[in-house]
Amino acid sequence: MRCLRIQSYPDEPTIVLTSLTTRVQQLEVKLLEYSGRIREFSEMPGSFTALDTPQRRHAFSTTVKAGVLGTLLREGEVRAWSLSAKMFDKFGPDLSAFVFDRACDVINDYNATGGQNCDGGTGLPPIG
Repeated sequence: MRCLRIQSYPDEPTIVLTSLTTRVQQLEVKLLEYSGRIREFSEMPGSFTALDTPQRRHAFSTTVKAGVLGTLLREGEVRAWSLSAKMFDKFGPDLSAFVFDRACDVINDYNATGGQNCDGGTGLPPIG
């Protein structure tokens, strides 16, 4: 049996890129930070996607956040359900709803408030 994957959903939760120039610059720098972390993680011995240690789970979480943020910067918006389907195709069952939702929450807060509602992590870098 083959099912067609819907690429667009009515009333889909969507993150729209802020119009604040400084915030967009911060988000661009944040994506570079994520990319650097992913490079470091990829040098770890063993399979990059094996989620058997806290470090690998953190690496995977960073990869998902980078995917959400990269989409936001590239396309100007993130359609959450559509992106989750694409990412599930790429990562399979390792991509849990919790990991994806958390990544969207973090990126949405960085975009909307500069990270005022996020606890922990490195936050957005200062610009200027």
